[in-house]
Amino acid sequence: MFGKQRCYLCGGKLENGRCTACGLDNAKNAQKKYRLNESSRTQAVKISDRQAKETAAAKVEKSAGTAEKMSGKTVVKAEDFLKKEKNTAAKMQKAVRRAAAEKQPADVRAKRYIGWITAVILIIMAGVPLVKELFDLSDQETQDVLYDMEDQDYVYDEYQFVTRELSESGEIYDALLEKGEYCVGINLPEGSYTVELADGAGTLNVDDPENSIYLYQYLGNNEDYNEMTVLEDVRLYEGAVVSISGAVGLNFHSENAQVQAMSAETNPLTESVTLEAEQIYTAGEDFPEGIYDIRGSDWVTVEYSVYLGEIYEEDDLNYWWQNIWFEEGQDAYRNAVLPAGTEITADGDGVTLVPSPIIGSQDYDAYYDRYR
Repeated sequence: MFGKQRCYLCGGKLENGRCTACGLDNAKNAQKKYRLNESSRTQAVKISDRQAKETAAAKVEKSAGTAEKMSGKTVVKAEDFLKKEKNTAAKMQKAVRRAAAEKQPADVRAKRYIGWITAVILIIMAGVPLVKELFDLSDQETQDVLYDMEDQDYVYDEYQFVTRELSESGEIYDALLEKGEYCVGINLPEGSYTVELADGAGTLNVDDPENSIYLYQYLGNNEDYNEMTVLEDVRLYEGAVVSISGAVGLNFHSENAQVQAMSAETNPLTESVTLEAEQIYTAGEDFPEGIYDIRGSDWVTVEYSVYLGEIYEEDDLNYWWQNIWFEEGQDAYRNAVLPAGTEITADGDGVTLVPSPIIGSQDYDAYYDRYR
């Protein structure tokens, strides 16, 4: 219903198919927003912060040539705005998960969908001021750029800004990965992968700022939502972070894996740490900073925040927020990076922090530089 009344680019109102906020002809572009490896439900739910940056700000700059074409006017950086939206969405997700955890298991999936839809609506509403600040619609030159975008039959390609090709040769590599964060070159080798759903349902997210690759895909077996079970040609470059969430297991298969280029070190931490429920613990004070597998029981929620620096005037936005929900059958979140100062809390029966077997570096704070 919402898609017929709002611009799919910025969320603005439509008049005769054209957006009143950014000027985009939605009727002309209605069939141009298909994205590689995304189900129809994912397209409606997922408005990725960095995909929005690539398709809006980066695309316009590429079409216009340089930022100077904005006539020297002050423009709010898209990535700054979207960082705020990502933090807002995380807080909303935290509230939805906490409410769902208090219900019976049968209610959890329905509540989760409601939370996602609510987040999308708020992000769309918040996106209208962003587009108005990025593009002064009284500036004819900017209008021309927007119309140029319409004429280019643009289809999003996750790999359009990549400048280095993956090696065609390598080793065969297979791994079953569950909920957690995995660094390419440390936890799994660089290569082109086929990712196949093994069990459950959840999301795969590839975050690779160096190569401008930002992939987000929900995988599941629900035919009513046209959920996908297999992704082909998922390109993982060294330095990228693969995040998996949900009660899901994913099989990763590569035939050109650069196993010989992997580098890792044994985790210097050896002692597990028990976190009691409803208590706030600080890494570096209450337990050693480092990389841990977080282990918990069904329906437990873990929340932690990492300080990113003085970026925004509103202090709450200067933190990266992570929310982990242990669904039935999922008892661990792999490779959580907790630098000094990180505040973490859990509900339910509490959780245990178990040192992950390997790490890439002891500079734990640098792991979050991609959010700064």
